[in-house]
Amino acid sequence: MSGSFWYYVLLGEADLSYAVPVTNSLAFIFTVLGDFLAEGKIPRRNVVVGMGLVAGGVTVMTKASLGGVRETSM
Repeated sequence: MSGSFWYYVLLGEADLSYAVPVTNSLAFIFTVLGDFLAEGKIPRRNVVVGMGLVAGGVTVMTKASLGGVRETSM
């Protein structure tokens, strides 16, 4: 449910090419956190690593969209 909320918030504020990947990626993190809070299931190590990679990717994408990351050409 929170993923849908953030999707609509970002849709009104951000570009569609930014809002869709961010909300879809964060849905996985919210699902794991919700499972932990609701049922007390502790996520396995590979799930935690995956959450970290997703969070890192969203961070890089956010910085790039805000102009914080410069593209380099080789």
